[in-house]
Amino acid sequence: VECSSAAEVMDQYRAGVANKVMASHKLNAASSRSHALLTLTVDSAPLGSPGEAVSAKLTLVDLAGSERQGQTEAAEGSCLRQEGLAINKSLLTLRQVILALASNSTATQAAKTAVAAAGGGGGGAGQGAPGASAPPSQQPALAHVPYRDSKLTALLKHCLGGSGLTTLVACVSPADWAVEDNLSTLEYAARAKKVTNLVGV
Repeated sequence: VECSSAAEVMDQYRAGVANKVMASHKLNAASSRSHALLTLTVDSAPLGSPGEAVSAKLTLVDLAGSERQGQTEAAEGSCLRQEGLAINKSLLTLRQVILALASNSTATQAAKTAVAAAGGGGGGAGQGAPGASAPPSQQPALAHVPYRDSKLTALLKHCLGGSGLTTLVACVSPADWAVEDNLSTLEYAARAKKVTNLVGV
């Protein structure tokens, strides 16, 4: 949707929020039944120089929380239960994508370090694309990144493994019963921190 002002952007945002499906269960009186994404693409150009246009993209993501069916007490076959399963499946795929990207980042950095230590790289060891200086025999074996296994990860591909900057905010609960969930969330965030993007302009 093309917008020409901040007010129009906010109108579209409110329309999207109004379409979000909410429900209540044992643990949450207002539970989101889906993830929410808002992508803003801003095109700008100096007056009189349309050929010098610059485009930037900002994607804001609100992930629905994972759900343990035993805790929510959603009935077998109910819409609430099916929604919870779909949310958990997409979050699992996101976790697998992050694990693969983190593994690839570690392997690529290790290859760069090995080349630099060996004095490779044509006078600029460690410069350029990660692993680019290494001969084929030293190129790291990279894990497959399952972006296509979920609509969520397909939409977030440019954020997770692209050339942009990504910030992740991990939310935890102060409740005693949420200890395991909190540890899982923190592990999730720690893995994501290991992902290295090649930032480009």
